[in-house]
Amino acid sequence: MKKAENEKGYLISYGIAVLLTVAFLGIFFMGTDGIAQINNVACQDYECSVTGTQYGEAAFTSNDCVGLCYDDGFEVDIYSPFFYGYLYPVTGSKYLLGTAYDYKFGWTGCYVERNGRSIIVKVSYIEDDDGYVVIHKCTPCDGCCR
Repeated sequence: MKKAENEKGYLISYGIAVLLTVAFLGIFFMGTDGIAQINNVACQDYECSVTGTQYGEAAFTSNDCVGLCYDDGFEVDIYSPFFYGYLYPVTGSKYLLGTAYDYKFGWTGCYVERNGRSIIVKVSYIEDDDGYVVIHKCTPCDGCCR
């Protein structure tokens, strides 16, 4: 009788351990802020409202289209009619950091912040040290950049 109770307790403990392991692996593979959803799509286009600032003051407003493409599961390529770049995920956060090449002004710093399905892209023109930062506030769209 005692042996049957021990086996039953062992099976319950083993079952709980398996469930916890599956849950942790699921969380690990999901990532943060929907990255697992985005990875299922090779590329995602975004419509953006753009604000350019110089030393914190608005310099211009515009509209743009941005595409994010997951290159090899780790590197993320970003495309726009005005720049392209290479971004990498920051461990444990919702940010992608990297560099972008502006076709007119050269290399810039670039980061993307994921807010659910929307993104914010900031391009900082650090090479010229003229204080320009261009902020794209973007929502997803299907094929709008092509």
